[in-house]
Amino acid sequence: MAKTQATTTPFASASVAAAAEATGSAIDVTAKAGCMIRVKITSGATAPTVAPTLRVISSEDNSIWDADVAGGRFVEKISLPIPAATVTAYYPFPFDVTFNSYIKPIVKNEDTTQSITVEIVAVTTSF
Repeated sequence: MAKTQATTTPFASASVAAAAEATGSAIDVTAKAGCMIRVKITSGATAPTVAPTLRVISSEDNSIWDADVAGGRFVEKISLPIPAATVTAYYPFPFDVTFNSYIKPIVKNEDTTQSITVEIVAVTTSF
């Protein structure tokens, strides 16, 4: 069986205001062997002082997301490094997909005064 990979951009590069979120579109990981989420963060002339976070939430049917349900769970929550001023940094996060569902990445700018630019790219793997 040949390995195939598909690349999508759940969130195209855009500015994310202080204390705001960049919510990516759903990534179909049904019948997939894995998924790599790559987050690109670019800071402005003044670097943020609080690290942004990446949350990945899941849904079995692409309509009800775990974060929307009381007591819902996140697949993962990761604190990203604080980017320096005027720096672009890439953060790859591999996920072993052991469930038949969809996942959605969300990057939150935890800084309350500085905006950042965010892009989210996903690569899924099938065999």
